[in-house]
Amino acid sequence: MKKNHIRKAKKEDNIVDLIMSAAGEIFLPMDPSFKGKKAREVCQFLFQSKYNKLSFENCFIYEKNNIIMGMVIVYRQNLEVSLGENQHFILLEKYNVDVDFPIEGIKNCYYIDSIAVKNKYQGQGIGKSLLEFVSNKFDPCGLIVDIEKKSARSLYEKMGFKVLNNIDLFGHHYYQMKTTKKI
Repeated sequence: MKKNHIRKAKKEDNIVDLIMSAAGEIFLPMDPSFKGKKAREVCQFLFQSKYNKLSFENCFIYEKNNIIMGMVIVYRQNLEVSLGENQHFILLEKYNVDVDFPIEGIKNCYYIDSIAVKNKYQGQGIGKSLLEFVSNKFDPCGLIVDIEKKSARSLYEKMGFKVLNNIDLFGHHYYQMKTTKKI
């Protein structure tokens, strides 16, 4: 994979479907009205807003021939609290939803908040390329993976992530994982 396929996201990028495929299950527990079109609207608003966990500022895009195929959202874990607080205020101001965001990341790591590849491009090494890019640029890295997503956990383990522990977020069970070496 050539690194020139990965670029910094732009505010106008249309990646709401990718974010929803990676993190969609968190929107409904935030507020029961955040489903379907409403969840997509909230996701798009957060992506286009500055300084929050899902902001374009924290996102890298895998793009080839002007087609966005995948994305990864990553930030320093020590910013997670302030990014979450700002996201809290954005949601409170725009949607009148009062939600606190739990700490997901691992201290002294970069946190891979979300990673996704469009279905029709899966199996082509794009997810692996995004993980390699992040690992080379930001080291060490941590992430969480739904306990039910065994294939994703297997990929992360092949890429050098190790399970540290289990955490519960918004009613879902996750493994917290961390790189043990550069990918």
